[in-house]
Amino acid sequence: ATSALDYENEIIVQEALDRACQNRTTIIIAHSLSTIEKANSIYVFRDGIIVENGNHQSLMTLNGVYAELVQFQQSKFHSSVENHQEKENRNVINDYDQYRMFN
Repeated sequence: ATSALDYENEIIVQEALDRACQNRTTIIIAHSLSTIEKANSIYVFRDGIIVENGNHQSLMTLNGVYAELVQFQQSKFHSSVENHQEKENRNVINDYDQYRMFN
């Protein structure tokens, strides 16, 4: 379950999973779609029914449910990164303002 991890730890876990899955059949149930984008076969379920299947590229080309979910998660991720960067920028400005106050 990598969906609760931050980006850096998700990468570490994903690399470990990639190594563990080499040369074996592996079934992964994922909400975080970055976890499965290297899979040979991806099955997309809606209401318990398979609505799409293929690899990442073919499902993205299909531009259906899977592609919509990937785009949604990517926009959420980019928004999160931007918010983090804005927070870091505010922290730098606050640190600089405090530095100026005392020097």
